[in-house]
Amino acid sequence: MKTINQTASSIIARQDLAEHIPQSNGKPEFDRLTSNLNMMLSKIQAHVEDMRHMSNNIAHDLRTPLTRLKVQLDQLPAENHIRNSAIGQVDQIITSFDALLRISHLEAGTAKIALQTTNFSNFLDDVIDLYVPLALTISCIKKKN
Repeated sequence: MKTINQTASSIIARQDLAEHIPQSNGKPEFDRLTSNLNMMLSKIQAHVEDMRHMSNNIAHDLRTPLTRLKVQLDQLPAENHIRNSAIGQVDQIITSFDALLRISHLEAGTAKIALQTTNFSNFLDDVIDLYVPLALTISCIKKKN
């Protein structure tokens, strides 16, 4: 029972539905419980994956007509207040769908991440500039006490 509880706690903490509870190899009632829990975890994982795919498909399917709508709105006279408002709203919706797609790709591990070189020296200078006044303030307070 200890192993079942520890593994369940690990699954919850790491949110890793692919992890399964090891068989106890000896007590049939625990083996049945373990088997049922593992089956349940597999089904939950499959449903979560299905939901990810569905939300990804919905975002893709809705993004295309929204992009077409934006192109059509762009063809209206620029002075049209309703046109400008509609374009702004369509842009917000497209941005939301793009965010959903990025989340979906991140969760699936298929996100394309652009790596770039960073000047660490400048970064550290910024960190120092930010925290030195705080450190000096704390140091002064400790010296007074």
